[in-house]
Amino acid sequence: MYSNTDVLVKTPKSSDKGTIHILTTGYVLLATEYHWDSEKRCPVDKRISIGKIVDGDRSHMHPNKNYERFFGPIDAEVNRQKDTFGTKARKAAGKTDSKLSFGPYLVLKAAAEQSGCYTALTRVYPEYERKIIALAVYSIVAESSTAQLFPGWCFDHYCGLDRVIDDSEVSGLYRLIGSDEGNINVFFRIFREEYEKRFPRKDSNRVIAFDSTNQNTQSENEDLAEFGKSKTDFGLKIINTAMFVDEETGIPMWYEHYDGSLLDKVQTCFSLKKIVDAGYQKLFAMFDRGYFSEDIIKALRKVKDLEYGVLCPDNVNWVDELIKDHGAEIRGRQKYLTTEPNVFGKRYPVTVAGKACFAYLFFDHSREFDEEQSIRSTISYYFNEASKRKRYTEKMAQDYAPKGIIVVKKADPETGKNFTILEDTEMIQTMVDRAGFFVLVSDTEMTASEAIRIIRRRDVVEHVFESIKRHFDLSVTYTHSIETYRGKMFTAFIASILFATLTWDLREVLHDKTSATIAYEMMELNKYKVELQSDGSWYPSYAMSRIQKELISKVGLTEDEAINQATEIKLLV
Repeated sequence: MYSNTDVLVKTPKSSDKGTIHILTTGYVLLATEYHWDSEKRCPVDKRISIGKIVDGDRSHMHPNKNYERFFGPIDAEVNRQKDTFGTKARKAAGKTDSKLSFGPYLVLKAAAEQSGCYTALTRVYPEYERKIIALAVYSIVAESSTAQLFPGWCFDHYCGLDRVIDDSEVSGLYRLIGSDEGNINVFFRIFREEYEKRFPRKDSNRVIAFDSTNQNTQSENEDLAEFGKSKTDFGLKIINTAMFVDEETGIPMWYEHYDGSLLDKVQTCFSLKKIVDAGYQKLFAMFDRGYFSEDIIKALRKVKDLEYGVLCPDNVNWVDELIKDHGAEIRGRQKYLTTEPNVFGKRYPVTVAGKACFAYLFFDHSREFDEEQSIRSTISYYFNEASKRKRYTEKMAQDYAPKGIIVVKKADPETGKNFTILEDTEMIQTMVDRAGFFVLVSDTEMTASEAIRIIRRRDVVEHVFESIKRHFDLSVTYTHSIETYRGKMFTAFIASILFATLTWDLREVLHDKTSATIAYEMMELNKYKVELQSDGSWYPSYAMSRIQKELISKVGLTEDEAINQATEIKLLV
């Protein structure tokens, strides 16, 4: 019988009093007084019932009088404190740990407020903006977006929630967000307003980097998932994502998903219209070579209050002529040295798509060496590939001619084959002479130094894509509905805003320390923890280190403000 069925104690897992056994009937037995049974020829123990587990929960039990005989009087206060502070008991009960990492949330929440992202979320998603921020913080700190792992991570990391939520609730949140794409578009508009208050444009136009990428997906039910031209081919369907990023801060400001089978050049004009519809005005949009075409140039001219710059492929006729006619004029000439080291440039008037505009011709000494090495490696590769062919064909000759390899139908006495392979030295020399040169076309008149500065900052959009694919582990998605996909990627976009804003805030730290990265700084911030007090409140476990003080100061916080935020934590404990 039980001494008191209202009393619960933790089920002993082991004891110096004996071995604990839990029967299928729920009874908990303590094995004591081992002795040798000569008949059975084995050791035998004496088992005594000490209680019974509660509703299948093996972690707690109702004790009987034998429990008190072996383990002493039941101390309700000690048991209460064990449940309050004991790590294993708290995890079993679905609570957070009694000590939580607090530093990452502290700075990332500040970054969300600085960018205007947090205000936009509270206005558009007042029901669950805290969950969105929590999942964004999780993506950055844990370097993962896997919903199933979130509850475990949340156990010992504070992320703004008042309780631990399970993976089904995370998936449900994704579906809620993705089921109403109109709200996402409203967020873009509100975020634009808040962002521009905090980062007012310094020049007449805000310079943005526009680019697109694609994600592989394991899912078959995505409306957007189709087979297309994947940059990393896993043999899976893909979904395309277009995005533009503020070149000054590196903070992403807008994105959209579109069918995996659509080409970037085809979709760009429609994307630009959506950007304008979101309220963006007076933009200078910077595009990579993949977007160059006369149709794109014509479309860009039709967008109100939009200036543009597009890098040009070398195989465009007028680009080739421009380099041939003026390359020697600027190459290595001090007169045309830009503000970028070893880069020389000059503006020339040209006509593209039937209208006068400007071409900015540049020569980069560093780029010249890399490109020349690449050219020679490529020629060597194709020469070896052609050498592996067994017999001459016209198609073979046609395929290798543009690659700088001449294939002649003439017997080669050394190989015994019916063709001879030669390098096209004239073509190769022309390619080498072009090394280091590149051209930007734009309708905007500016200096060569201004143009090269815009070009060099264009890679900020690549950094955002890299963070989504690599840092947040979203190079391949596994969602099984378009709603869940949209919600998950919206959360990833919010995480990208926080990540980029923090990178902007810490730019001096990251620049001054060769070993500094955001991941490294997160490790340092992880050490700043808060601890559960006996009265149910929370307080920092340790004083801030010098490095931690420096990091939080970059987002506008002091140690006293961090302590105040810690004491305001409310958790279901």
